[in-house]
Amino acid sequence: MGRWLQSKKSFTLVELLIALAVLSIIVGIGLVVVNPVDQLGKTRDTRRKQDLAQIRTALEKYYEDKNRYPAQAGAADFKIQSGHFGSAWEPYMAKVPQDPKVDKTYAYVTDSQGQTFQLYAYLERGQKDSEACLGGCGPGGAYYFALTSTNTQIAIIPITPTQAPTPTPTLPPLPPGAPTPTPTAPPGAGTGTYFFSHNDTPQFMRADLTPEIPRSGQSQSAVVTARDTTPGTPSPITTVTATVMTDSESRQYPLTLTSGTNTNGTWTGSWTITGTINTVFEIRFTAINQNGGSSTVQVILN
Repeated sequence: MGRWLQSKKSFTLVELLIALAVLSIIVGIGLVVVNPVDQLGKTRDTRRKQDLAQIRTALEKYYEDKNRYPAQAGAADFKIQSGHFGSAWEPYMAKVPQDPKVDKTYAYVTDSQGQTFQLYAYLERGQKDSEACLGGCGPGGAYYFALTSTNTQIAIIPITPTQAPTPTPTLPPLPPGAPTPTPTAPPGAGTGTYFFSHNDTPQFMRADLTPEIPRSGQSQSAVVTARDTTPGTPSPITTVTATVMTDSESRQYPLTLTSGTNTNGTWTGSWTITGTINTVFEIRFTAINQNGGSSTVQVILN
């Protein structure tokens, strides 16, 4: 009687190594396509944006009740005075949201009259986020996402080198005997603080305007912080100017370095508004460094 021999096939060591290598490659590709760390950061960033939207809604309700937004906790304490992040703020919020990471915090900035505000959040994905500020924004340039009050028309944007300056408006002559128009701009009061978002160099960080919106004939002062971000060795900033544009004219004023250094310092200047500001009031700050690099940002206030 013959016998049938049954053979059992098994993997060799080489085949096992090849299979493990292929599996490692597949897993590696999966981690690249879906980076779990990046996904967790993206999820937290989405929550941060939602938190700021909820806080903005509560702030608008506060404005409806008080005809102003709540004060800032302090000049360098960027919290809502009556409702710190993470604490109760009745009746507007059972609890004001706070950043999901303990080493980060949101920022709240308002003008001295409580008529505008800015909210800032740190984003873990930084400028990879499609809604991120350019070059960082907010206090110290440490934030990447911002929301502002809905009742303001203030816009802070960088001017690229290819962008043509806005022409100074030309007003038609008044007919003989016609009365001179009375300016309708609100009276200037308090200080307006603005943080810039751009990645040009020199880089403007902040501007404080006092009063924020003056009347024609009133003096206004500016305190501006600027730094040079040239890779390697920063180039000293040699000139900072403010161009003030109104309905009828455009005038340029020099700013003087008053503290810090010419690579990271504070520049101040003042001027008197000589034109009317019924419809146009804009300030453009320009900085030039020793290498000839320049940047300009603008604050539209009317």
